[in-house]
Amino acid sequence: MKSKWGLIVLMLALVLGSCKNTEVAPESNQTATSQEKETSTPKEIALPNGSWQLVAVMDAGELMDIPYSEWKVKLNFPPEGQGNVGIKSPCNSGGCGYTAKSGSIQFNTNCFFTEMYCEEEQRNIWQNKLVAYLHKITSYEFAEDGNYLYLNGLQTQLKFVAEE
Repeated sequence: MKSKWGLIVLMLALVLGSCKNTEVAPESNQTATSQEKETSTPKEIALPNGSWQLVAVMDAGELMDIPYSEWKVKLNFPPEGQGNVGIKSPCNSGGCGYTAKSGSIQFNTNCFFTEMYCEEEQRNIWQNKLVAYLHKITSYEFAEDGNYLYLNGLQTQLKFVAEE
């Protein structure tokens, strides 16, 4: 009698073990296996596009002074999430190749600028710092109903406000 119950328990364990774990998707009547749930794609994050004015720079936990705020340092993103982002610095204008997708962003090292004569060398120094900050950036996020764009990198954060 004991071996009969042992055989029944073993068969029941095998049958239950071969069943797929399924759940009902919350907004449909379809079922999804737990394996399918794990490999589903995350919700897409909007791409940065349009014109954004730099309002704050954090570097190594320290808020940096932004010289020439009256010059309105800006980035202008095309809507495709790749190509060249336009850059307006205190002296020159230019661009930098980039790609963005789902909160991840990378600026290429192929940045280019006009070569206007700037009386103050500090303007050229700031332009070079801005490019160095962009090269540290690895992710982006929006805040306050999309009015602010944060570009984040290793010990670096650039905060932009949407231009109207």
